[in-house]
Amino acid sequence: METLKAICSRTSCRAFTDQPVETEKLEKVVAAGSLAAIGRRQFENVFLTVIRDRALLDELEAATREMRGNPEMKAFYGAPVLVSVAIKGDDFLGKENCACVVENMLIAATDLGLGNIYLHSPCALFEKQPELFKKLGAPEGFVPGAFMALGYAAKETEVRELACRLPARWI
Repeated sequence: METLKAICSRTSCRAFTDQPVETEKLEKVVAAGSLAAIGRRQFENVFLTVIRDRALLDELEAATREMRGNPEMKAFYGAPVLVSVAIKGDDFLGKENCACVVENMLIAATDLGLGNIYLHSPCALFEKQPELFKKLGAPEGFVPGAFMALGYAAKETEVRELACRLPARWI
């Protein structure tokens, strides 16, 4: 797939099948994230966890439902994979680095035929329940940055036209 086609095809997937994602595809998605622009080349300030363990996903889902007070909420939309991007708590470029890593992974996932969605709800959960965050194995001093859910989309998405949708001024 061409880069621009992947960008035009990428959309937030809110319904996944239960089909497992192949390890080879996950490795490519993670590798794409590791090639992101990282401020001062401090790659050691970002830590990724790929969560495929159904019991842990269910535990995180239940905790999110409880936190939000919504027993029907599907925080991860049934995705079989959740990727955590943790950042070193004292890195002043942490959020920016995190966004670059996630964007690379979202585009790579789309290119590989995987549905995906950028999530922030787990950050709020882990801030309120840091003991759950420890289960993800991030090193000491790291905090939740962002999350993405991955899997096979339950329905096809359309390829959008490449067009600027943001306000812009050309000078």
